[in-house]
Amino acid sequence: MTNIDKFSELVKDQFTYGGVKYAPKNSTKREATDELFDKHGKNWLIGTVDKYTYRYSNIKGSDLDYKAERDLLKVGCYMYILWLKRGFQITKKGIDSPPLDTNVEQKAKYYSEFLEVSKKDLIKNQLFYDKTKFSQVSSELAKWSKKDWIKLAEADLITVYNIIFMEWAKHYATKTKHDTDTYGKEQAK
Repeated sequence: MTNIDKFSELVKDQFTYGGVKYAPKNSTKREATDELFDKHGKNWLIGTVDKYTYRYSNIKGSDLDYKAERDLLKVGCYMYILWLKRGFQITKKGIDSPPLDTNVEQKAKYYSEFLEVSKKDLIKNQLFYDKTKFSQVSSELAKWSKKDWIKLAEADLITVYNIIFMEWAKHYATKTKHDTDTYGKEQAK
């Protein structure tokens, strides 16, 4: 299995588990992310992603370093959720409104399409990603908060996903067990 395939599998684990963990009672069509997005807007979700970039930066290299991997996986997962909410699975320009719901069924259905776009971009921009610093992600997210929802481009999301992958590959790809923060410690991958 290649590094990008392993990373993709671990991100899938994030959204599969999260969909079960955060599903509103009696609903198979919506998840907590959808409800919170409706209540608080896109900046809530972008801020949540940025929380994980801060936490990763704070614990990377510390005694808690073993827990840092999960933050990268969560950022990767949210890039995919944002991609779905913008509707890039429907049209390359995304849809204007409303943001789409992102239940587990939808996530599973379009993940391979997202990965295909991601891999093509990664191959095309490998040198760029090798030289790009993880620390740039937070400032990129801040720019997204100031943009109109319909101006958030597919390339923005894919670029951050691939930067996160490169950071993960640099520090965690060779580990035999991965800290996924899903399904309990007994099922660490």
